[in-house]
Amino acid sequence: MSVQEIQTLAQHLADAFTNKNLKAILDMLSEDLEVFGHVPHRFDNKTLFATFLAGAAEGIASMSFGFRQPSCRVFNDTTGIVNVYDTFTGVTSTQSPNVTRSVLRLLLMVCSSSVVWP
Repeated sequence: MSVQEIQTLAQHLADAFTNKNLKAILDMLSEDLEVFGHVPHRFDNKTLFATFLAGAAEGIASMSFGFRQPSCRVFNDTTGIVNVYDTFTGVTSTQSPNVTRSVLRLLLMVCSSSVVWP
């Protein structure tokens, strides 16, 4: 695993969020994941996290997701770390659009088992 591979994976994740491509996001995740997200809740598996993402994205007409100041490090041959600020802007699909913006700190662990990276 290289820093370039880690940066590419992080960008694929950001692009999938921007395009509201939940399938692409979920395809990047392991079945036995644990997510400690921006909401005060822990998701103990992929199904729970998928349900949360689908509900969160349901009322959003368009969104933009990106990373600022990424720090990508190789931990070993199969593991990398992305430490970054994520930026999110979402516009709801109601009659009078509401805009939600956030800038939060995010830590991603990138691990390869027998998966072929995109």
